[in-house]
Amino acid sequence: VRCMKGMLLQDMANQLNCTYISDLRFLPEPDVIKVFLKYIPSQKYSIDDWNQTAWYLVGKKVSFSSELEVRDYIINSDLPRLL
Repeated sequence: VRCMKGMLLQDMANQLNCTYISDLRFLPEPDVIKVFLKYIPSQKYSIDDWNQTAWYLVGKKVSFSSELEVRDYIINSDLPRLL
């Protein structure tokens, strides 16, 4: 079962106790995002949702063709800290 389009960032923010999606950029330990992503089945969200999430979190526009590839890309990237 896939979630609604564009919900990955919102679901992540909710699970990590962030009030807003933008709060994900201010987490004291951004690696918690990587841990969270490791436990999400990649096919739960659309490829567009994953690519948009990568763009938001990593800061680079990407266009992967599989959910697993983009999830692994985010997990293996250095996430910027804004604190």
